[in-house]
Amino acid sequence: MLKVSLKNLMALLLSALLVIGVALMGGCAGGEIETPTQIIENVTPQKAFALIQGN
Repeated sequence: MLKVSLKNLMALLLSALLVIGVALMGGCAGGEIETPTQIIENVTPQKAFALIQGN
């Protein structure tokens, strides 16, 4: 039968968790795409209020 020491088992488990964590972070980082913020100048207070109410 295969004899596995506690140290080897812990190293294997840590390596597996590291690989899984890196894979999950890579998948999450690739899914986020931010759109650039639009800057609107010379907006009257009435138009600004209408825009805020619309959102």
